[in-house]
Parts: sequence; C-alpha cells; structure tokens
Amino acid sequence: MPTFLYPKSTHTEIREDYFDVKDRADVFQPRAGIEINALKFFKLNLIKAYNHLDGDEIKGFSGDDFSGGFRKISFKMGGF
Repeated sequence: MPTFLYPKSTHTEIREDYFDVKDRADVFQPRAGIEINALKFFKLNLIKAYNHLDGDEIKGFSGDDFSGGFRKISFKMGGF
C-alpha cells in the first residue's frame, strides 16, 4: 500500500490509507467549441461544456454538487 507524507506538515507523518479508495465515479463531459483565427498571430477559443459525475460516495456531497455547465475562453498567440 502506498504511503503519503502530509504536504503541509513540518514533521514526517505517514498515512497508510491515503490512496485506499474503494469508490468508482463515472464522469461524462460533452463539450462544443469554436476556434477563431482573429489575426495572423492570434487565435480565440470559445468552449461550452457540461460535467456530469455519477457514482460518487463522498460524505456530504452528491453527484449534483460536482455536475454543471461551464464556459471557457482562451487566447493563443504566436506564429501559426
């Protein structure tokens, strides 16, 4: 079983159960996007997507807490 040192710890505490996960989660992420060549050296990306999480077993959370739509805008610059 892998061990893990606490990242924010000032001393070396070891947890044996850090990666002991018996859960399985299914993630579905449909997305649609467009890339616009605005200038010879500049591209604009627009993405609309949705995350759907199913099968999580985290205490106090449900799949709906991690599911939802989002939008992303990114810029690319350089010689294309």
